[in-house]
Amino acid sequence: MAQAYMPEKITRGQYIFSVEGGCGCHNPQGQPANVGGAKRENPYVLVFSPNITPDVETGIGGWSDKQVMDAFRFGKRPDGQQLSMGHPYYYFSGMADEDAGALVAYLRSIPAVKRPYPPRQVKKPVPVYDLPSPPATAPTEGMERGKYLTQHVGKCNYCHGSPYESPPDMSKYLAGRKDPTRLNPNITPDPETGIGNWSVEDIVKFLRTGIRPDGSKADSIMANLIRDGLKDITPEDARLIALYLKSVPPVKNRP
Repeated sequence: MAQAYMPEKITRGQYIFSVEGGCGCHNPQGQPANVGGAKRENPYVLVFSPNITPDVETGIGGWSDKQVMDAFRFGKRPDGQQLSMGHPYYYFSGMADEDAGALVAYLRSIPAVKRPYPPRQVKKPVPVYDLPSPPATAPTEGMERGKYLTQHVGKCNYCHGSPYESPPDMSKYLAGRKDPTRLNPNITPDPETGIGNWSVEDIVKFLRTGIRPDGSKADSIMANLIRDGLKDITPEDARLIALYLKSVPPVKNRP
């Protein structure tokens, strides 16, 4: 029998799911929620993003809550396989126990969909990182909450920082990079190459609507993250993220 969760825990998990951006790699547009299927390739593996619905045979329905949390926070599958950094567990490893548990409760509440995918193809051994233990509870206010949401829930540096296949180079923290198919902009407060000329209100509006100060709209992956989740972030949490982004060291880098 499926485990029962308190409604408030599921609601909290749904909010964490939203701030994360809706687990975009597992949430293809036009398909059932969390069914996966996006093809991803990096120096270590070729993989299809897995089904994370609670289907027992093809999803995570047969995993314990701890096994699900160990997978997305530490890259450890129940079968012993190490996930590559194609999944941002390096960042999620700092997600508080209470938020991680709530996220699992929410994932369990979504309808199960039976959909298998081909097994991943390992090209070279996946590195194992020494990760810190996550906190029990999440910060609730101030700059610490803004930092927590940016680093460990929204995992902004995963796209806007150094390449995902290595521990992040903090000298390039949030400074943007060019990927083969898209440009990930510099979101440090550098006035020439970053968002130094954006106000806190500009950042809040962008996070919740995708509209930039010049009136243009977010595109590519960021548009999907806003559509699938970030649009539901509270104004206060968006403000704390904005304040944190304005506080990080500016880096002059135009990808």
